Amino acid sequence: MSKKEVRLKGRMDLNTVVSYLEELVKSIKEGKVYVQQGDEYVALHPVEMMDFTVEASRRKDQEKLILEISWHKESTIPTRPEFRITSVEPEIPPEEEEHSECEKESDSREEDDEEDDEEDDE
Repeated sequence: MSKKEVRLKGRMDLNTVVSYLEELVKSIKEGKVYVQQGDEYVALHPVEMMDFTVEASRRKDQEKLILEISWHKESTIPTRPEFRITSVEPEIPPEEEEHSECEKESDSREEDDEEDDEEDDE
């Protein structure tokens, strides 16, 4: 898919800026944002999870506020790896259970070998 971009940059009065921001908020809430300049436009479809950045700075005679909102088209709320804290001992899935049984047997054999070595030393 080709990149499509519309950019507006210029000096305008406070009421115009507020009007653009209010329309932006309304459009984001509706899930459809169309940004148009002349015959060119970009259609955006905000999703549930977004990246949001605000930068504010002030210098001698200039103040600046930068807002950046981005998202991935198929974005959903990220799933976290399963994580629990509980007082109940978890059940071990079958393949891990088999592995841990093998470890127990191996540990048991090592202990038997150590006992045999100790008997040989006596």
